[in-house]
Amino acid sequence: MTDTPSPPTFDDDIAPPLFEYAGPMAWRLDLTSYDDVKANAAIIYGQIQYGPSPGPGLPPAAPGMPPPPFPPFDQSYIDLFGQWIKNGCPKSASDSPPVAPLALGAQIEPQPRPSVRRKTG
Repeated sequence: MTDTPSPPTFDDDIAPPLFEYAGPMAWRLDLTSYDDVKANAAIIYGQIQYGPSPGPGLPPAAPGMPPPPFPPFDQSYIDLFGQWIKNGCPKSASDSPPVAPLALGAQIEPQPRPSVRRKTG
């Protein structure tokens, strides 16, 4: 009999790596707050996966989060974050049912980026 892997949770898997960046990101959101991270999960995922575009029609230069001079997250954390979103952003192990082993290998579709218009003159 094989154990079914536990799905990633905020308390055990998502929050600990984010705590290091809570200070530099405090102006935008509280990375230590489950509610803030959950409410902004798709944006955070896009930033750790792709980062901002340097201009219209240009691909991202590098992940936007964490901010320089910090190194980007490794792919295993990015995949874990995507799986956390796919599982409904559980806060703790008691919030989420076990995940079937095949679900962990599923690909997460990139989220479309919102367009931002700037006021001119």
